[in-house]
Amino acid sequence: MLSRRRAAVAPSADHIVNGQLSAFKPHHLPSLVTQIKVDEVAVLDMGSFPEQRPNSRKKSPAKLIIILCLNIGNDPPGFTRSETCARLECWTDPYVARMSHLPVTGGSNTIAETLKEQYVSQLGDVSVKKGVEVHLDEFKELLVKFCRKSENEWVLLHYNGHGMPCATELGEIWVFDKDKTHYVPFNIAEIADLVDSPTFYVLDCNSAGSIIEYWCTMGFNSSRPHDMFVAACSAGSFLPLNPLLPADVLTSCLTTPLKMALERYANFSHRKQLLPCVTAEMICAIPGSLGDMSSPLGELNSILIAVMESVAWCTFTPSQFHRLFRQDPTTSVLFRNFLLADRILREVGCVPVSLPSVPAEAHLHHAWDLWESTLEGVICQLPDLLTSDLVLNRNYAYKPSSFFTNQLMAFEVWIKSGNLSEEPEELPSALLALSQPSYQLPALVLLVHYLDSGVNAGKRAILCGILPRISKLLKQEKLFLIVSVLWMQVVRADVVWSTSEFTGSRLEKYFIKLLQLNEKTTELCTIDNEKFISSGVDGDLSGDCASWRLPGKEGCKARTDGFGARDTMHAYYSIDGVDIHRLKAMACYVLCQLLKYGDKEQSICLWDEGLLNAAFSLLESSSAEVRSWACLTLAQLLSSLSHAKKVVSQACTTHLDLLTYLLQDKSPVVRSSCVTLLATLVGSPANEQCIRRAQMEKSLLIKLRGFLHDASMNVREELVFFGCRVLFHYGGLLPCIRSSDISNRYMEYMHYVGQNSPEWSLDALMLFTLYQDLDTVKVTSALSSLGNNLPPHSQRVANEAIRSMSRVVSAYSSHVVSDADRARAARNADIMQQLVLDMQERKMEPPSALVGTRTRLASTNSSPSDIPTFDSSPAGPTKGMDRVGPLQPCIQHQVLPSLLSGDQVICATFRALDTTLVIGTKKQHIYNISYESYKKQEHINSFGVRLAAPLHDILVINDLAEQAGLLLVNRHGGYSLLRGPWDNSQVPPTEVAAFSACPLHKTVLIKSAYRSYNANLFYGGPIGEGGCTEIHVLSLDEEQVVQRLSVPGDPAITSLVAHTTGRALLAGCSDGTVLYYDDRQQQGSLGAVSTLQCRSSAMVERHTMWASPIDVGGAALTIATASPTSVCLYDSRKSTVPVVEVDVTTLSRTQGGCSLASAPVHISAFAAGVHTGMLGLFLSDGTYTALNMKGRPLLGEPIGVKNTKGPLFAEGFAVHPLRPALTLGGEVFLIH
Repeated sequence: MLSRRRAAVAPSADHIVNGQLSAFKPHHLPSLVTQIKVDEVAVLDMGSFPEQRPNSRKKSPAKLIIILCLNIGNDPPGFTRSETCARLECWTDPYVARMSHLPVTGGSNTIAETLKEQYVSQLGDVSVKKGVEVHLDEFKELLVKFCRKSENEWVLLHYNGHGMPCATELGEIWVFDKDKTHYVPFNIAEIADLVDSPTFYVLDCNSAGSIIEYWCTMGFNSSRPHDMFVAACSAGSFLPLNPLLPADVLTSCLTTPLKMALERYANFSHRKQLLPCVTAEMICAIPGSLGDMSSPLGELNSILIAVMESVAWCTFTPSQFHRLFRQDPTTSVLFRNFLLADRILREVGCVPVSLPSVPAEAHLHHAWDLWESTLEGVICQLPDLLTSDLVLNRNYAYKPSSFFTNQLMAFEVWIKSGNLSEEPEELPSALLALSQPSYQLPALVLLVHYLDSGVNAGKRAILCGILPRISKLLKQEKLFLIVSVLWMQVVRADVVWSTSEFTGSRLEKYFIKLLQLNEKTTELCTIDNEKFISSGVDGDLSGDCASWRLPGKEGCKARTDGFGARDTMHAYYSIDGVDIHRLKAMACYVLCQLLKYGDKEQSICLWDEGLLNAAFSLLESSSAEVRSWACLTLAQLLSSLSHAKKVVSQACTTHLDLLTYLLQDKSPVVRSSCVTLLATLVGSPANEQCIRRAQMEKSLLIKLRGFLHDASMNVREELVFFGCRVLFHYGGLLPCIRSSDISNRYMEYMHYVGQNSPEWSLDALMLFTLYQDLDTVKVTSALSSLGNNLPPHSQRVANEAIRSMSRVVSAYSSHVVSDADRARAARNADIMQQLVLDMQERKMEPPSALVGTRTRLASTNSSPSDIPTFDSSPAGPTKGMDRVGPLQPCIQHQVLPSLLSGDQVICATFRALDTTLVIGTKKQHIYNISYESYKKQEHINSFGVRLAAPLHDILVINDLAEQAGLLLVNRHGGYSLLRGPWDNSQVPPTEVAAFSACPLHKTVLIKSAYRSYNANLFYGGPIGEGGCTEIHVLSLDEEQVVQRLSVPGDPAITSLVAHTTGRALLAGCSDGTVLYYDDRQQQGSLGAVSTLQCRSSAMVERHTMWASPIDVGGAALTIATASPTSVCLYDSRKSTVPVVEVDVTTLSRTQGGCSLASAPVHISAFAAGVHTGMLGLFLSDGTYTALNMKGRPLLGEPIGVKNTKGPLFAEGFAVHPLRPALTLGGEVFLIH
C-alpha cells in the first residue's frame, strides 16, 4: 500500500493570535506585583488629622444644667412683646402652664421638666440639675456642687433668658437677685471657672452672640479650646417673635429637631401649597415613634439625621466634622441639630452664632431640598394613611421613602465615575444605612469598594464614624466576613485609631473564629459587585435580597458525605474575588497589627482566645499568602508575649522541623516570613532550659546557612535580621564586643570572623557571606544600628502589608484587573492580531534569488514542503549546489541610524509588541528608544545603573504587562530586576530582586533566556560545583532554582534561547554542538531530546555555536543553528541531518563582501525571529545581513553599521521575535 503524507491544516489567524498572547502573557511575580496606591504616599489634604485618638473606655453620661429665667408675665427691659407673638416654650404656653400652678415659678417648673425630657430623648442617659428663676448665689452653688463630680467629663449648660435683659458686650448674662426684684449680671468667665470642665453652652437669649464675641476677644477660645457655644442670635440682635414659630426656636431645634422641621414645613415651605388636602393637624399626627425606623415618623427622623450629617460633612473639613460630630455623642447631637436651627432662624432674619463657627453656606446646601422632597413624599400619603380622627388607617399600606436607596445608588455612581480623591457626599448616609437591616448588605459592599480606592478613603471613613458601626456589625453571624474586610481596610488606613476601637470593643474573638473556620464546612455566598449593587438597592430591600439570600435555614445546611456522616455547612456573605484563604490572610494582618500596637493586656487576651493554635494550624494552608501571614502573626505574638515565646521555644528544642520545613516552601514570601518567625525565637531568657535552647538556636544557624544564596532578596534581608538578633542577644558575651564602645565594633567583629572563619561564630559568618555577595548595604545598615545600641528591627510585616493588603482582592487573584490592565490587554490583542495578519500576508522573499548563493538541501527523506514558509511560491531550494538568476535588487527595507553615537552598545533587546528597543551601553546607561514612526529613532527615557560588575545582558520581564520589569545581567553572573524602568520621569527605577548565578565574584560567560508564560529564567555557564557547566532553570515566581541541567563535557555555553510559545530550549556549546531540551512529558521539567551538529563544507574549528527555534505555524518546529562558518536549519522531528545549509563564505562572495585573497569572513553573532522566520547574521567585518527560512539572502549585500563608537558587541545584536526587524550597535533594520 502506498503511504500517503497527511497535509497539515494551517491554523487560523485567531488561533495563532490566542496562542501567542498566551505565550507572552505576563505572570504575577511577587517582586513586580505591588498594590501601592498613589494616595498612600501623598499628603492627605483634609485638614489636620486629629492627634487625639478615641478613648477605649466607656464614656460617662453627660451632665446637664438647665437654667430657666423666663420671668413669666413680665417683659424684659427694652424688649416689649406684642399680643400676637411667639410664646411657646418647649411647645408649652407658659401662661397656660402657670394657670395650673399657684406658685409664681409653677409654669417655669413645668417647662423645665419638659425640657429635661426632651434632652433625655436626644442624649439618652444624662444627669440633670435644674435651676428655675434662680438668683445669683443659687446659680453659683449649683455649678460648684454639680460640676465637682464631673471628673473632667462634658457639662452641658443650657441658659434660657427670655425674661432677662440682653446679654452684654462684657460677656454677662442676667439672673435675679436674692429677692428677685432686680437683675444681676453673671460673667461667662466666672461661670467657666466654676465649671472647670469641657462645657457646651447653649445660650437662648437676646444678643446671645455677645457672649461668644467677648469669649474670643479675651482669648478664652485658646486657653479653653474644648469649650463650645451655640447662641440663638448674633450680638445686638433680638430673638424672632414670629407667631408661627415657638419663642425658643434654638431650644426646640436642639431638643425636638423633627417636630421643629415639620412645623417649619407646615408654616413656611412653599411646597405645602402644592398639597391643599394636607392640614397642619395631619402633619403633627404622623404615626409612629422616633425609635421605630419602620414607622413613618421614625423613618423621617433617620432621614433628617442623615441630611443634617450630610450638610455637616460637606461644609466642614473631615477633621472638624470628626471633632464636632463624632468625638462625643453630646456634641454630635447638639451641633447636628444646630444646623437645623441655623437654617430656620436665618429664614426669619435671625443669624445664630456658634463656636466653632458653622460655615455660612451650610443653610443653603442642596441636601435641604432633598429633605423637603423626601418629607413631601411622606406627607402626601397622610390623607390615606390617617382617618378623619387622625389615627392610623390599618387598611392603607404605607410606602417607605426611597431616600437611602437613592443615596446608595448615588454613592455607587460616584464610586464608579467620580473623583475618588474628594469626599463623597453620600458617605454619612451610607454609614447610617448600616443601622438598618434592609440596607446593610449593599451599604457594606459599597463601603468596601470605596475604601479599596486607597488609605485616604479609609481615613475619611474613620473620621466620618465608621469604626463604632462596624464594631457592632462584626457580631452579626451572616455579615462578619464582609465586615472583617472593612476592618482590614480601616486598620490599613490608620492602625492606631482602629486598634483602639478594636481593643475597647473586644473584637479579637471574632477574628480568631475566622482563622478557625473549616474550609470544608464553610460556604461563601459570593456577591457579584456589579450586579448586586445595581439590582440590590434598586429592588425591595425590606429584607435580605432574595437573589442573595444565604442558603439553608438560619444560614446553615447539612451535607452528607459518602459514609453517611453529616457535617453542618455554615454560609456567609463574601465579596466577589475574596475566598476563605484571602479572608484568613486579612484576619492575620489585623491581629498582627493589634499585637504590634496593642498593650500587653491585649496580647494576653489573644493568647487566651487560642491565637497560638489557630495560627499554627494555618501553616499547613494551601494558600501561600495564608502561610506567610500565619508566620508573621506567630512572630508578632512571640515578640509581644514572653510566655508564648517560651512555649514555642521549648517545642522547637525537641522538634526543630516544627517550623523550619517552611524554609523549603516554593513561595519566597513564605520563606522570608518563616525566617522572620525563626528570628523571634532567638534570645530566650536564661533558665534551666537555656542550654537546650542555645543548641536549638545553633541548629537554626546551621540550617539557615544553606539559604544564604537564596534568589529572593526578601529572604536574604530576613537572614540579615536573624544574624543581627543573634549578635544583639549574645554579642555581650564576647570580650571583643563587650569591651568596646565604638559604633563599628560589630562590623569589625564580622570582618575578623569572615577572615579567620571560626566555627563557633556562625552568625557573623552568615552576615559576612551576605555582606560579600549582594547584600552589602543591608548588612552595613543593620550592623550600624546595632553599634548604636538599637535592637534589630524587621520590616517584613510592613512590606508584606503594603504588597498584599493594599487592595481587597489578593494580588495573586485573577480578579485583579484594573482599567489600565484591561486597556493594555485590549491593545495587546489588537497589535498581535495585526502582526499575525502581516506575517501571513508578507512574503519573506527578495524580488528574485541573488547570484552566487550556495543553498544545499540534504539528500534525505525531507522535502521542501516540510519547511514552514510564509508563501506558497514554487521557488525553493533544490538538491545539490544550484546557481540561480542574476543579481537583483534586495527586499525593501529601512535602516534607522543609532541615536547613541557617543557610547558603545553592550546589549540590546526588542520589546515584544511595543515598537521600542531597550539598549544597555558601556557607560552603564539604559535607553528606551522608539522606532514607531519607521523613519527615525526617538528617545523615550533613559537612566543610569550601578552594578557590581560591567553590564553584560538585558531581558524584559512580563513584557505585555503594565508593570513590566527589566532584568540586568552583569559579567559576574549577577542579576538585578528593576521595576518601573519605563516611566518618563525623574524617579529612578526600583531594584526589587537581586541574585547571583555563581557567587564567586569572577568574570564568567553567562547566557540567559526568559520564558514569559511560566516565568522561568534560564541561564547557563560554568556555574556548577567546581566550575562545571550547567544550565539552571530559575522560577521568578518562586525565586529559586527549580531544575539544574548538567552539560556533558563541560563546554562553554555560547548561546541560550527558549521557545516563546513552546517548551523547547536550545543551548549552543563551544564544542560545536547544539543541545535540544524539551518538556515533552509536560511535567514541568526539561529533558535532553537530541544533540545537533552544524555541518559545513569549510572544515574549521567551531568555537561558537548559536541556535534558535523558528515557529511560523508549520507542522513541525524548525531549529536554526549557526557556527562561525555556516547556517543550518533542522526539522525538529529529524534533527540528525540539516534540511538547509548555507555556507557563509559563499554567501559573502555572492554578496560582494570580499575577494578570494582577502581575509575570510565568519559569523560573529546569529539570531532568528521565532515567529517571522527571518535569520540575522552579524559578520566579522562589522556588517550584518538577513536570510529567510530557505536560506536565501534578503539583502543585495551586507549592511555596515553607521553612527557608532568603538567595536561592535555580539550581545548588541538581536532579532525581533514578531516583527521583521533586527538591531546591531543601536541601529535598527526593518523590512517593509
